[in-house]
Amino acid sequence: MTKSHITINFTDNTLSLTKSFYKKACKVGSPEYKELRAAMGENPNYEIVVVGNADKKTYGNLTIQRMREYIATQANAEENLRTLDRVIKIAKSKGAMYPLTKQWFLATFPEYKEAVSAKEIANKDADGDKNTKIILLDKAE
Repeated sequence: MTKSHITINFTDNTLSLTKSFYKKACKVGSPEYKELRAAMGENPNYEIVVVGNADKKTYGNLTIQRMREYIATQANAEENLRTLDRVIKIAKSKGAMYPLTKQWFLATFPEYKEAVSAKEIANKDADGDKNTKIILLDKAE
């Protein structure tokens, strides 16, 4: 039995797909394309609906380098950068370097995910600490 990535809603006459599956299905000849074409052939009057998790927070510009730069602005920067290197090493050995490193980073620095912008982070870090190094990152970097 194979798992289908398409949910058929007979009440609304829709074929629901995840955003990820839809992107793959847009490539002609891919297995996802063939699966979607088969579902469309069986349900020709159904509308395709791409669904996603609206509550999911994404961090598109959060790279390992940006994590390093952010950590460098924090108290105990040297210790936290050594910890980051250990986390990367362990995560890499598990075959999930970025997701596990990001998970550690966001858990260790919750103010990063709560901040709306880099300026907000900088203002928060600068309050009361004259030795805080502030690095504002341009989105183009």
